[in-house]
Amino acid sequence: MEGHNHDILQETVDQEHLLNDEQRSVYSTIINAVDNPTPGNTLFFIDGPGGTGKSTLLKHILEKVRLSGKIALAVASSGIASLLLVGGRTAHSTFKIPLRLNDTSTCSIYKQSHLKGLIQKASLVIWDEVPMTQRHAFGAVDRSLRGLMDNDDEAFGGKVFVLSGDFRQILPVVVRGTPAQTIDACLKSSTLWPKFQQLHLRENMR
Repeated sequence: MEGHNHDILQETVDQEHLLNDEQRSVYSTIINAVDNPTPGNTLFFIDGPGGTGKSTLLKHILEKVRLSGKIALAVASSGIASLLLVGGRTAHSTFKIPLRLNDTSTCSIYKQSHLKGLIQKASLVIWDEVPMTQRHAFGAVDRSLRGLMDNDDEAFGGKVFVLSGDFRQILPVVVRGTPAQTIDACLKSSTLWPKFQQLHLRENMR
């Protein structure tokens, strides 16, 4: 998951000057959090409508962190979205999120020794296209990482966790669900949501 070509990483980092002011502001905020993780400054949500350069920004963040020798995990809520992230995988495969979820679910990370070590060592986790994922999935990952990092006091065990997506687009699928049930299934209905610092991309790059 974490083997990356140094020259490719350096090439991306060398193009940081191509980021616009909004992208650069978000980039600096995330990199500073990775370099200096402190309680209350580890959780971020990047609101990026189509055309605002979110994928480009995420690539720069991932490769900057990896070039410094740190581990950055890239996951997405769908297989297609994960292909747009360098070294990306689906969130369900990375965190072993159970298919059936409720408000006490946890992940099966402990059964995967290599995966456990990789997550423990990671300095950054980026999770793209989060609006389509049910809130219980985030709760399961949160509970599991608190245990994995032996840190019950901080959400996601104190990891720098960057979520991204556009709530104006697709929301979680609730089979035969009402609009109210769909809203209830959203990340925004989770008790974790208020803990995330909101970062916005608005400038259309197309």
